[in-house]
Amino acid sequence: MKPIYSSKISSVSEWLSAVELKSGDPFAFQCSDIGIKLAMIPGTKFCAKLPIAISSILSRIDRKYPQLSNRIIPHAIAAQSAGIYSQVCTMMYTYTQEQEWFNRMLEWLEWLKNNANREYHGYTWGIPFKWLMGTGVLAPANTPMSTVSPYCSDAFYLIKNYSVATSLAEFIINDLKVTYEDENKMCISYSPLDNFQITNVQAYCAAQLYRAYAHTGVEKYKEVAEKLINFVLSEQHKDGFWYYWSSQQPVLSSIDSLHQCYIMQGLYRSYLVSGDERIKNAVLQCINYCKNKLITNELYVKKFPVQKHQYELIDAAEMISTLNILGDSLADDLLDITIERFSTSNPSFASCLNPRNDIPYIRWGQIQMLFAMTQHLILSTKTMSLKEIYI
Repeated sequence: MKPIYSSKISSVSEWLSAVELKSGDPFAFQCSDIGIKLAMIPGTKFCAKLPIAISSILSRIDRKYPQLSNRIIPHAIAAQSAGIYSQVCTMMYTYTQEQEWFNRMLEWLEWLKNNANREYHGYTWGIPFKWLMGTGVLAPANTPMSTVSPYCSDAFYLIKNYSVATSLAEFIINDLKVTYEDENKMCISYSPLDNFQITNVQAYCAAQLYRAYAHTGVEKYKEVAEKLINFVLSEQHKDGFWYYWSSQQPVLSSIDSLHQCYIMQGLYRSYLVSGDERIKNAVLQCINYCKNKLITNELYVKKFPVQKHQYELIDAAEMISTLNILGDSLADDLLDITIERFSTSNPSFASCLNPRNDIPYIRWGQIQMLFAMTQHLILSTKTMSLKEIYI
């Protein structure tokens, strides 16, 4: 990382702290009581699409008039953002020994504990609004999600609060549904309410189970993690990528960079504990696919192999984090050029380019970019090792 960019971590962090991590999300309207009622009015396809159209209008309002949008759909703190931000504060305190980072770390860890969902096993977290999932499952606000809770759990691992951190393993084992299982493989649900078979969920949960196993020695955690890993490896395409939905439940066969990154990160973290070379080889095969199909020669990160979508900050940020984990030198150049392209006149980043979108959707890019910068700084300065961060 160029030295000038280390100050960017501090300025973005101060901005996030000033807005209390609150972020608008027009998607919340689609899942509100009004949005759901509109979508379920019988008779026309127009009604089903109306909440989506209104969300698009709200997005445009939020782009230019975020305070007005806040009155329509109040901004909220997403637990995922608090989990990631807590990790940033912990790593930066380790790097600088500055009290301000320590104070912020304590503030947001306390917020996570106070806002955890304790209706299930352990400490769990979800998104801050109702979510009408694509297949019609309506999840209440803060329903535990397998793709949200791990970020919060990781925050407690970093401060060695293992009683909170490892409790997520009990949620994974006891509350998520087994949606497929044979002698060698297992697939589990996205939340306690659905029966989905989504590939990245298995990688998220395997990494958490392996991490809990490393600290508790509970064999059950390792056994389930191994079966989840086998499921993910069996779903990898010969070219190296994964579809979002598994082949067991092909709701939609989509390939996007964001979920390739989530899968690779979960797999490589699992490899750090298990040492299984199959896992490492699968990740290396996927990163090669990404370099060939999802990262352009000009170092733009495409959302899809055939780019018909604007370039988004979150895709670049997660690709940088993945490259950081793999120790790939491409992370250096991708980080530098992403900061240059997406930085705004205020201390933060645009959410997307072409057209440029300065909406401060913290959980859709800014917080992930802050983490990618911090992770890169901590690893490149050897302040912490990869195992110290992830085990």
